[in-house]
Amino acid sequence: MTLRSILSLLSCASFTILAIFGFGGKDCRVLLLGSRPPKERLLPDPSPAPALLMSLFIPTPENEAPLALPRPSIFAMAAEAEAAAAAKVVERDGQTYKRDRAEASGKLFVREIGGEKWVDPTLSEWPENDFRIFVGDLGSEVTDEVLSAAFSHYQSFNKAKVVRENRTKKHRGFGFVSLADGADFARAMREMQGRHIGNRPCKLKKSEWKQRGTPCVLLSPPPPPPPP
Repeated sequence: MTLRSILSLLSCASFTILAIFGFGGKDCRVLLLGSRPPKERLLPDPSPAPALLMSLFIPTPENEAPLALPRPSIFAMAAEAEAAAAAKVVERDGQTYKRDRAEASGKLFVREIGGEKWVDPTLSEWPENDFRIFVGDLGSEVTDEVLSAAFSHYQSFNKAKVVRENRTKKHRGFGFVSLADGADFARAMREMQGRHIGNRPCKLKKSEWKQRGTPCVLLSPPPPPPPP
């Protein structure tokens, strides 16, 4: 084979030249082994390795870029934590309080005294973990509004209520005041002790509603009725 023939073969992209053997001065022989498309990729057999690992290190025509594995975003995690914390607090008059100290719980409580059990629906109107004051020695002229006015100047004031008989609505001579902040609770106990509310000086003490009888059992609110 002449030199001109060899150059012609080299210019042909469809052949793979593995070796050139020379014989004599001008003649030589070229060993041609097979042919392949000019742009074909030679990839190792991916069968021994998982397809995911092969796609990470060996790009293919369908996937030229390495596969990006999903990773949790630190910003997304921080946003979720912030949202969860915000759901547990309530802002009122520029102050932030824990929700279970500032809003009604909406839960039902089962009480037991002397072996008798009953559901007390009135406790669902109060925050579950508030700072609650028992206000005694109240005259019959003291209403919910009068009792509220006596304590509403405390910034974390939630509500106040005078206790009455269920059937006759007769005044029972005491009531409760709910505060969302422990500092306001301490101030109210110190400043309002013995103050006149209505026609009598009041007597204050920390409410022990959770300790009356056996510990209360918390129940979930009843499910809504099924649609017709």
